[in-house]
Amino acid sequence: MGINIVDHKIELSSELEPGDDDIKNVITAMIRSTRLTDSPKVKSIFFETYEEMAKELMSKISNEAVERFRVSDVTITHRVGQIPLGEYAFLVSVSARRIDDAFSACKFIVEEINSELPIWKYEIKDGVNGQE
Repeated sequence: MGINIVDHKIELSSELEPGDDDIKNVITAMIRSTRLTDSPKVKSIFFETYEEMAKELMSKISNEAVERFRVSDVTITHRVGQIPLGEYAFLVSVSARRIDDAFSACKFIVEEINSELPIWKYEIKDGVNGQE
C-alpha cells in the first residue's frame, strides 16, 4: 500500500507498476488532472493540506477499502503545491483478483477522499489567487 502526498509530477509509470503479489489480476485506477476552467485567466491550481492529518485519513480509507472489497493493494497519491492545468493532481489505484472488487474499492476511495480529505485548492489567475 502506498499513501503519498507529493510536491512533484505524478509519474504514472511508477505509480501503476505491477508488484510481485500473486493475488493481483486486475489493477483499476482513477487519475484526476487539474481541469480547465471557463476563465482563460486561470493558469494553475494551488493545492494545500495538513499533510499528517491527510495521510492518516488516506490510510484509514485505504485500510477500510481492503477490508470491505477484498483487494490486495491500494495506492493513493495526491499532489500539493502549484499544478499547471492539465497535469495530474490525484491518483488512486487498486489491485484485486476480481474486476468488480477493484472498481468498487476504487469508487469507494475516490468518494471518501472527495468528501473527507482536508485539502484546499486555489485558482491562480494572472497573479490573483481565488480560493475554491
